[in-house]
Amino acid sequence: MKTPQYRILMFSMSSYKEWGRGVRNRNYYILNELLKRREVREVIMVEYLPLQWRKKLSAFLFVSFEIYKTSYRIIAKDYGGILYSVKDKLKVYTTYCMSGLCGRLKRLGATDKNENETRIIWSYFPLYANCFSELPNDIIVFDAVDDWRAHPAYRKYIKVLARNYSLIAKNSDCIFTVSEHLKNHLFYDHKNTRWIPNGVDSASIDRAPLRKKKTTIGYVGTIQSRVDFDLVCFLAKSKKDKQFVFVGPVWKDAEAHRVSACGNVIFTGPVPNNELKHYLSTFDVAIIPHKINELTTSMNPMKFYEYLAAGLPVVATQKLVSDSDLLYYAKSYDEFSEAIDRALSENTEDRARKRIEYAKENSWEKRVNEMIGIIGEIKK
Repeated sequence: MKTPQYRILMFSMSSYKEWGRGVRNRNYYILNELLKRREVREVIMVEYLPLQWRKKLSAFLFVSFEIYKTSYRIIAKDYGGILYSVKDKLKVYTTYCMSGLCGRLKRLGATDKNENETRIIWSYFPLYANCFSELPNDIIVFDAVDDWRAHPAYRKYIKVLARNYSLIAKNSDCIFTVSEHLKNHLFYDHKNTRWIPNGVDSASIDRAPLRKKKTTIGYVGTIQSRVDFDLVCFLAKSKKDKQFVFVGPVWKDAEAHRVSACGNVIFTGPVPNNELKHYLSTFDVAIIPHKINELTTSMNPMKFYEYLAAGLPVVATQKLVSDSDLLYYAKSYDEFSEAIDRALSENTEDRARKRIEYAKENSWEKRVNEMIGIIGEIKK
């Protein structure tokens, strides 16, 4: 049987420059796994489209000046952006002008294909829906990462998102959702919606424990409004003999000031992705103290799998799995505090090994294998 050949035009939820600075998300890991596949001949990634003037200015400056200081090979430049090659099989298009984008992409050859190849439009960006109807394709895939309508950063785009999600459901041949909630509530009536949770690159996680003076309760990831800092303050005050460490950038909308009086809460700020394993190795218990709302119920935190890959016990406000060896689920502040104590006292090598094995079974490689298998079954 002949192996299918795919050319993918991907609308990203990130910029390639962000990934170069160490930002990691579902979009990053899935794209890099796709590039490893022999079925994938080429990916053209359209960077996060600039809606706000600051992002437009940043993209304009990059297109106009910064690109010439890099080692990337420039393929083409037009009035709105620039297409350049960054690695084998991967090209990136950076634009500062969304007007006429589909026409420009067609002129750049982003939707061309050779005989026996399949053109896939693969989007992570629900704020732009023109691509679903204006660009030639053989298969349209949308990967839903959270419900953007519930994200504070996109409040003013709620009507646009509502309209676009309807267009996505109408035009997509396949929809992947990061959580079961998204599958059941946002795309419940689409015939080919599949729940594909997040995964982990477990090979990059080092479990070797470090010696330290205090028991450490840790969190990794972007620290924003979803973190319940009232809960964190409660925990810090009730467990003064424990150290709470938050690893990652702190956004302005995070209520981190609520723990300013707690002497046992530490914020590291942004850290390079390759240093993540070091911080995980200092944790005794990992936590996901998120508020429960429309946004968090649509999420499937990558940090959950990263914690497990490090063999760590996990306490969370969201019931991500039912197995208590993998997750201590807490519905209240008191339950969360008690769960941390139990996680510390019940931790064993057998449980740690089980967590690590679970993480290996949920690798990004296996996630993409499943996605490619589903796409291969689609007939237009």
